[in-house]
Amino acid sequence: MKSFILIIFLSLFFISCKREKENLLEAEFTSSNLGDYRKWILIKSDSTFELKVYDKVFDDPIKKDSLSGKVKIKNDTIYFDSKNHFFWAEKAILKDGFIEFFQDEQVNKLEIIKSKLNQSQTIDYSQFPNYAVFPYIDNHIELRYYELTTKDLLQIDKLIRNEINTNAKLRDYSDYIFQVSSFLNSKNEILVDVDLFCNDIFNENFFKFSPIRMKDGGNCNVWIELNLSKNEILNTHIAGSL
Repeated sequence: MKSFILIIFLSLFFISCKREKENLLEAEFTSSNLGDYRKWILIKSDSTFELKVYDKVFDDPIKKDSLSGKVKIKNDTIYFDSKNHFFWAEKAILKDGFIEFFQDEQVNKLEIIKSKLNQSQTIDYSQFPNYAVFPYIDNHIELRYYELTTKDLLQIDKLIRNEINTNAKLRDYSDYIFQVSSFLNSKNEILVDVDLFCNDIFNENFFKFSPIRMKDGGNCNVWIELNLSKNEILNTHIAGSL
């Protein structure tokens, strides 16, 4: 009888341990443009997370940083128990195949590899391989958030293609990658900023995960403002000609 009870106890114990170790989310960003660089996160069913950064630039030694702790999960949002110093974020949102880290004016993403968690779906990126959408963040003015959809991106892409085809100062459409953000103005109109960068070795992978910060580059650095509600381009700015 005692042996039977012991077997039941051990079985329940191992089942409990297995449940605690179940992986709920795995996501990463990798880049080989300037060496080997990887950001990786794993969240388990016992509400723990592990975050690692691997960095090898050219012939420098590999640098390994790590962070672990507890999380709280509510719908599609993850809250970290301590400040996430790799991404300057205390929370993250699961959306459209990515986990987005937010803090002040910083936005970073990792691509979801495996997930058993809820995530919102508004954009089908398979239709837009050269596009990345980020929230419009400006701490100096009050803006109302607008969530872009696949239908919106189709409209935006049509306007961008027309502008590229009719503006002799711009390169071919296939030469660019596009980073997009949007918000609502006081008239409840959808305003959109589209940043165009040349699709070169430095941008081809990175642009999906973090906004690119450039102040020069000529027609390899273009900023287009458009009014989506009115379906029109407002301004096209080329670096060096502002």
